[in-house]
Amino acid sequence: MPTSNWQNITHSLELIRSWMPESILDIGCGFGRWGFLCREFLDVWEGRYDRQDWKVKIEGVEGFAPYVTDLQRAVYDRIHIGNVLEVLPRLGRYDLIILGDVLEHFEKDEGARLIADCASHLSSDGHLLLHVPLGEDWPQGAAFGNDLETHRSCWTETDLWAQGCTVTRFQDYIQRPFAVAVLPPLDHRRLTSSA
Repeated sequence: MPTSNWQNITHSLELIRSWMPESILDIGCGFGRWGFLCREFLDVWEGRYDRQDWKVKIEGVEGFAPYVTDLQRAVYDRIHIGNVLEVLPRLGRYDLIILGDVLEHFEKDEGARLIADCASHLSSDGHLLLHVPLGEDWPQGAAFGNDLETHRSCWTETDLWAQGCTVTRFQDYIQRPFAVAVLPPLDHRRLTSSA
């Protein structure tokens, strides 16, 4: 769906505020939750309410164009439409890249490639923030008529650790596990140099 669990919002915002990124790429931006929250807590909370005063660059990537409306366009500086594996190579570097419930929509090998590709687009002190359902209890088909919504892989904490991530575990409203994972700067340099 173009939205996801809420149980990790406070934890993720605490991380984002501690990093204070100046440039953000929200992959699979959907309804726009992370763009809105980042704009609020990185610009508005810093006294920059008017659009002309915003300093944080927030871009999105969305594979399903009908999800993007004037609502998202009001908050994001730019939204790139298309498959992230094709769009990302054309983009620059960011202080923060968010993969909010995206990995499970790719086959496992493509998801691992996406993590590595994101790592190569991080600034020298940038972070990759992932929100990922854990295990097999998350079946989903083509929600909202969008085949990209289909879950194509299952991820575990071990899978995320193997990618160099730290993992914090959460449970959704029906007790299914999901993770907030972070690929920190030192690990993304290691991944990028070995690719």
